[in-house]
Amino acid sequence: SARVAGTDQEALAAPGQRMKFSRLWQPGTPLFWQWVFFNVMSSVCGWAMRAYPLNTVGLLLLAFIALLNVVFGMLAAWKLLQMPKPGE
Repeated sequence: SARVAGTDQEALAAPGQRMKFSRLWQPGTPLFWQWVFFNVMSSVCGWAMRAYPLNTVGLLLLAFIALLNVVFGMLAAWKLLQMPKPGE
């Protein structure tokens, strides 16, 4: 279960290990920018699927790319949660 402690929230972690959502904000690391890129690209793919009249192959291709971006974005976020922030 997640508990709110001040401004940080605990994520699911191994017993005795805390992961803070504030660790997601690490603009000094390339992984943070990859995470941002994956999220933006998922949004762009979703927008393109709705904005343009695509055939079935085009829709499936964009949906597949969007889902891959979601998966890679989740992996990047998980890695960021596990990385200690500088100074921690």
